[in-house]
Amino acid sequence: MSAQDQYIENMKALLDEMNKSIHEMEASTEKKVGISQMVYRDEMNKLITQSNKVAEKFSELKTVGANAWTETVNEYEKIYHALITSYNFFKSQV
Repeated sequence: MSAQDQYIENMKALLDEMNKSIHEMEASTEKKVGISQMVYRDEMNKLITQSNKVAEKFSELKTVGANAWTETVNEYEKIYHALITSYNFFKSQV
């Protein structure tokens, strides 16, 4: 397996785990009292939108040629880490 294939496999596992965590948080947080439903829903929509952007970049990553690989990986990691930061912040608030 090439280094690129291994990287893609690892990132897919991380992205799948993050999406699972977002959906679990969505399900459990909706039941909690004291969170404004409108604020909560807005924040969840932002997380889901961010997750979708990461998924789009991940799809691009799987098809990019060798010439654009490093740049695409850097872009992917930047938006993936932004998603993680947003998720952790939101999770600490609920």
